[in-house]
Amino acid sequence: MTEYLPVVKSSQQLTIKINTASTLLGRGLATIQKTQLTISDQDARYREARDIYDRITGDGLYRWFNPELLPETRTQFDLFSYEPANALQSFIDQTIQLTDAFRQLKQLADEGYGKSYFILARMYWGGQGVAKDVEKYNFYIKNAFQWLFSNRQLNDPEIWRDLANANEIGLGVEQNYSQAVYWYRMASVQGDARAQNKLGQMFENGQGVDQDDEQAVYWYRMAAVQGNARGQNNLGRMFKNGRGVDQDDEQAVYWHRMAAVQGDTRGQNNLGQMFENGRGVDQDDEQAVYWYCMAAVQGDAVAQSNLGWMLRNGRGVDQDDEQAVYWFSKAAEQDYAHAQSRLGWMLSHGRGIAQNDEKAVYWYRKAADQDYDHAQYLLGWMLFNGRGIIPNDEQAVYWYRKAADQGYAPAQNSMGFCYLDGRGVVQSNEQAVAWYHEAAKQDNAHAQFMLGNFYKIGFNLKQNITQAVHWYRKAAEQGHTESKQRLEELGIKD
Repeated sequence: MTEYLPVVKSSQQLTIKINTASTLLGRGLATIQKTQLTISDQDARYREARDIYDRITGDGLYRWFNPELLPETRTQFDLFSYEPANALQSFIDQTIQLTDAFRQLKQLADEGYGKSYFILARMYWGGQGVAKDVEKYNFYIKNAFQWLFSNRQLNDPEIWRDLANANEIGLGVEQNYSQAVYWYRMASVQGDARAQNKLGQMFENGQGVDQDDEQAVYWYRMAAVQGNARGQNNLGRMFKNGRGVDQDDEQAVYWHRMAAVQGDTRGQNNLGQMFENGRGVDQDDEQAVYWYCMAAVQGDAVAQSNLGWMLRNGRGVDQDDEQAVYWFSKAAEQDYAHAQSRLGWMLSHGRGIAQNDEKAVYWYRKAADQDYDHAQYLLGWMLFNGRGIIPNDEQAVYWYRKAADQGYAPAQNSMGFCYLDGRGVVQSNEQAVAWYHEAAKQDNAHAQFMLGNFYKIGFNLKQNITQAVHWYRKAAEQGHTESKQRLEELGIKD
């Protein structure tokens, strides 16, 4: 910063009057101080806006509702009979905060503050705090990557983390997991909690590094103990699934709760699931609904689908098909396969919405294309029965098989029927028995009944009444009426 000071180039300049020199020196020092104050002010404004962005969006991971959706969301909650006291208000407050953060970052970018470019690009890309704008995203991401790369030698973990994130996702640069791991590790060893969480994810998924659950747990824990909500949720998930650590539902609940109370939507959804299923905590549908709702209003697709499920079935909340359809739709629009399949089912059955088989097929196909087995089976069923689409046995078998190969029992049962009847496939008793057996092993009552019949009459199997009784009994225990009748015919009374 010596450029602001007078430079002596010759002896003639020494004749300058002392008071003039003092004035020049004073001006130079004043300029330096003003510049330092400006930089300090920009740093503070950036830090505030960046922290808001990272906290609300989960380090940029979560889609956020646009402010224009607030009136619609408010209307839905006016209809909703179970509203967590602060869920909607929290959503409104955080939406306003995110919008303010965008304005602050935009102003900093206009001032030439380089750190703001990357987050601005992400906000325009994801429609976070501002309407999605691809043209502005392209402008800022180009400048962002140039600035980040030019300043990579600075001892700044945040720059390294943003470089890693750009390489991981492919923002402004070709996707490169190895480079992402390199920069995440650089930031992590400096104690950057957000980078530690991301490095854990790279180890968990085997992206740019050999897959290693224990290393994933190590880095998640490093982030979690620093209070990073994403790391806390991920650590809880590893405990829940027993990956890289001994399975422990109570520890899972502990870490999910730590994340949830910080407003982390995945932590809230996962905590809701623990309450719904009574894992590591007393089963409590109302608490499940509470946490699903907290995450759903913040735009979490999984929580929206789960909340719709609770509403559809009247669990922990008054049964309400229209509200269920609303939340399924919100999640389906975010391309969440489970919600798309559930929305298709509501349309097919005319629950909470006008019955429409064609739209049901549309949503089943959207989910089936994501390899969701339940939707593949339902799409096959619609094709098999000509509901909302021209009947096509070959296509029905195609989708049944996709689901059956994933171990989905109803689809395996349907494959058995198709082979038995020769519909959409070359008739094969051997294949029919094989598929019914696969479904029966998974407690599909109809498949167990059919297998009982095969053993009873010796159809493509050696006749075996003991085995017939075994499978009839398995089906009867599930309430299968015809199996009960077969047992009575054989003189078997339970």
